[in-house]
Amino acid sequence: MTDRIMIVDDEPNFLRMLEFTLQSEGYEVVTAETGREGIEKIQAAQPHLAILDVSLPDISGIELCEHLRQDPKTVDIPVIMLSARSQTYDKIKGLRAGSDEYVTKPIDPEEIVARVEALLSRSRHLRQSSAASMKKGKIFAFMGSTGGVGATTVALNIAAALSQRSPDTAIIEYRPYTGTTALQLGMTPERTLGDLLALETDDITHQHLDRHLSTHASGMRVLCASQSPQEYRELLPDHTESILQGLAEIMDYSILDLPSIPLAVLPTVLQHCHVLSCVIEPEPISLACAKNLMQLLQAWGNTPIRVVLVNHGRSSSSLSLSEVKRQLNCEILGVMTPAAELCVKACNTQTPVVLSHPNSLAANALLEMTDRLVEEHVMALA
Repeated sequence: MTDRIMIVDDEPNFLRMLEFTLQSEGYEVVTAETGREGIEKIQAAQPHLAILDVSLPDISGIELCEHLRQDPKTVDIPVIMLSARSQTYDKIKGLRAGSDEYVTKPIDPEEIVARVEALLSRSRHLRQSSAASMKKGKIFAFMGSTGGVGATTVALNIAAALSQRSPDTAIIEYRPYTGTTALQLGMTPERTLGDLLALETDDITHQHLDRHLSTHASGMRVLCASQSPQEYRELLPDHTESILQGLAEIMDYSILDLPSIPLAVLPTVLQHCHVLSCVIEPEPISLACAKNLMQLLQAWGNTPIRVVLVNHGRSSSSLSLSEVKRQLNCEILGVMTPAAELCVKACNTQTPVVLSHPNSLAANALLEMTDRLVEEHVMALA
């Protein structure tokens, strides 16, 4: 079946150019020059994707997009917003209205075709996921015993390793404040966890979750924490429930990067996690904090707890692996060897170590942890 594209734009020359470009690629195209005409034709044609200009002579493209998102018949239609305005405020306004993409004019015809193809592909994938009795993917969480032990680095690398097995892999920076995921991956996300938390829980659908997941060059999907103080949103149990349920239904693997401070939503997180890994250093202070954290986690639920040991370098106070196991009385998921230089190079290339240096000792250790996580979960289901 030919995909049908709706274009709403009041510039005749641009409208004809866009119509010709998309028809040349084999798409069926329906056009309108006003917002109200666009609403009527969208209702009649039920397009697979809509391209809306922000500046229309009657109602704005933003209002038209909001109208589509409020109607159950059109809520899932992917939307590309076009505008001559490039200011960040205008872009955020368009994205919050529910558009999937915000593109500044003038636009290269090849770029609009690429964006249309990508959005239609994602839309088809979501429809297939919804129709296939909800996959109930695995959720693995990582939490540092203290700040700065390397929990985000471990989580990122395991997510990157899993993304090579399944494109439906996401890392979620589940914290109310800015983390380092965007910086480590060189990403400037258009939507963040803060934007998702601004929605009502009933509005957190599979489509909304998918729109908030950016895609890294490696193919891994990413949901970064709020990138500025203005985007700060408190993490609440109801939102957490909706987000984690939704992720399990559209992703094969979801990796949660949790802050080292136990938040009030942690019991809800534990209900949905298959494994929570506590990332520690082999040092007395990190070990003492890990003990307290693990007691709290065990009191909140029966989620399996594992330990990831990160060696930043030997010191006189470093503890042996056997001593760590004895004191924590917990299974060790893996040990990451010292890799300060590699981690710096990985940040510079904006590519996790398992992808940038796959033959290194650190990458091998991280890949072994990934195998152990997946194999352990499969064995538990058998």
